[in-house]
Amino acid sequence: MQSNGSFSRSRLAAAAVMTTLACGPAGGAPPAPDRPTIAELTTDLGKGDAAARGLALRRLAAAGPIDEAVAAIGPALTDADPHLVRAAATAIGAIGPVDGAERTDDVIDALRRCAAAAKDAETCAACIVAIGDYGPAAESAVGPLTVLLRDKAALVREAAAAALAAIGPEARAATGVLATLLRGDEPLVRAAAAAALAGIGPDARDAVMALSDAVADANPLVRGTAVRAIAAIGPDAAAAKKALDALVHDEDANVADVAKTVTAQPTRGAK
Repeated sequence: MQSNGSFSRSRLAAAAVMTTLACGPAGGAPPAPDRPTIAELTTDLGKGDAAARGLALRRLAAAGPIDEAVAAIGPALTDADPHLVRAAATAIGAIGPVDGAERTDDVIDALRRCAAAAKDAETCAACIVAIGDYGPAAESAVGPLTVLLRDKAALVREAAAAALAAIGPEARAATGVLATLLRGDEPLVRAAAAAALAGIGPDARDAVMALSDAVADANPLVRGTAVRAIAAIGPDAAAAKKALDALVHDEDANVADVAKTVTAQPTRGAK
């Protein structure tokens, strides 16, 4: 999977917004008067006009957690135009979970298939970010996301780790691979992996040794996030306390502040 380079989740989010806008006329949100029905917007999505399709996606995303809106956007995930696919994934993520676990699982599966079929890292990552937008409701995607942690594109690995962080404790099965990523080459991927371990919490105890090494990372974002992960794991991370003590005097003020807060917790290391 090819990529134009790694960039952070915030930059991915910005890129997704720009992709959505690129599918329609400049100027932001659609006008409020005479709002079309979901049926009419579904018809617009089937048109060949990229502007009309992009506008329809934005309007459907604004409809809120409505099952019909998600169903209308779904087919765009298989469109031949990667810009439209990214915009569709962004719209589905913006809508978020709808009532009914079965329907949510269907949406997550569609996003998973979209990520697997993507021919470029940016489109794959957009689908992964949308999965993460569903939070714990995306538990069914933990297995596929764990596989994507090994993707050759750093952007995809970062997005997969961020999605697992959003899923939280139910992503515990990814702990081993996330711990491996802490030793990777890309600092943003390492930081995302540490954030995912923090999201998993106490069940990420097997990653304590890798996190103990990560608190000495050359990148302050990685160090600070690793500290938060150790704190989230709790008493089972007591072996890492000595490493945290050293960070109280870290050259980066943010890292030092986090370390001071964590080491000051009276229950730290207690069983």
